[in-house]
Amino acid sequence: MQSGIKGAGVSRLRSGLKDDLKVIRAAYRRAQRLRDSGDVSPRVEWLTDHFHRLESEGRNAVCDWENVPPLPEESGQIRIFALCRRLCREGKLPAQEELCRALSADHLSVWETQLLPLVLRTALIRQARESVQSEAGTVENTVQSLLALEEIDFEQVTQAVSETQRILLLDPAGIYPIMDPDTQAHYRERVAELALERGIPEAKTAAELLRRARDAGEGEERHIGFYLWPDGKPDRRRRLRGLLALILPPVLSLATALLSAVLSGRWYLFVFLFPLLWEIFLHPIQALFSYGIRPQPLPRMKFDGSVPEYARTLIVVSALLPDAAHASEMAAHLEDVYRANRQGALEILLLADYKEAAEPVCPSDEADYSAMQREIDRLNDQYSGGFLLAVRDRTYSGAQELFGG
Repeated sequence: MQSGIKGAGVSRLRSGLKDDLKVIRAAYRRAQRLRDSGDVSPRVEWLTDHFHRLESEGRNAVCDWENVPPLPEESGQIRIFALCRRLCREGKLPAQEELCRALSADHLSVWETQLLPLVLRTALIRQARESVQSEAGTVENTVQSLLALEEIDFEQVTQAVSETQRILLLDPAGIYPIMDPDTQAHYRERVAELALERGIPEAKTAAELLRRARDAGEGEERHIGFYLWPDGKPDRRRRLRGLLALILPPVLSLATALLSAVLSGRWYLFVFLFPLLWEIFLHPIQALFSYGIRPQPLPRMKFDGSVPEYARTLIVVSALLPDAAHASEMAAHLEDVYRANRQGALEILLLADYKEAAEPVCPSDEADYSAMQREIDRLNDQYSGGFLLAVRDRTYSGAQELFGG
């Protein structure tokens, strides 16, 4: 039967997992009674000694299945779960190499690959249920396999079995291979979303993205990720919602306060109602316009101890500008920051503010600035550049009746 994407299979599997835990709990209670009566057989000992491990793994799996997207099904079963059940016969988890070989020929989808730890854990819990229901069964293999699951490097498994991963690694810009695993997973998930939207296989979608990146000239268009959000609609929608979330609270507060003052004939009410209504409207409106929008993670790079030139980075240290006598102490702090992060193309900026004062300019300002600039120059001479200084002018604060940064 041809596999298809359906949503009911995930719900059925999660419900089945809850039933598995009920059966295991009932078997545990029976085993406790047997142990109390003097039964010290291996079957009873393994269940009573390791029940809490099974319970913990099962409860975590139930929670993890809650937000899983629809997965391919065959013959009414989630395909990857049926495959993992066959791989974990008698509760024995195959070694990592064997697991890779067994999965390589099945053309797993992105989500099937990324959910492998969860699916294997669920398959082992199902095996534990079947073991406790059998008179001669034992959970020994299942418990040992759950422990061994933590030793498998699933990032290596993904590299071996995911066709989408293999295609994305060919990124002409060379950026995707040095991204960290979480960012690579985010890219693969986006490929899966595009494939579902267009109704074509994931590998074909990834291959099309690769072709477009290879045909591009220089610059960011050679990065395969440039084409993962081709029309920018998600960004426009986010900007529109964000704009409305900023505008509506003051507008509604202003209109409501003004209307209340006019209708009551008490204009002073406007002064009291406006800030109060703003607080009342702010949180519900922000919650409304942020609902349904997933956080957009910032891609991270995985560098081997050094920041390359194309990813030049600025570290900003924000502080009050020290007086001339303490400029060397601030320089020592900047030097510590540099030593902790000095590998590669990065610069350190001291973004400083003058201390609050009754006037916008104080007599000591020039001396304080000059002393700090001399320390910055000294650091640049010592480390061949990389240190910057920016000092913001004072502005007047009506609330504090002072000038400050």
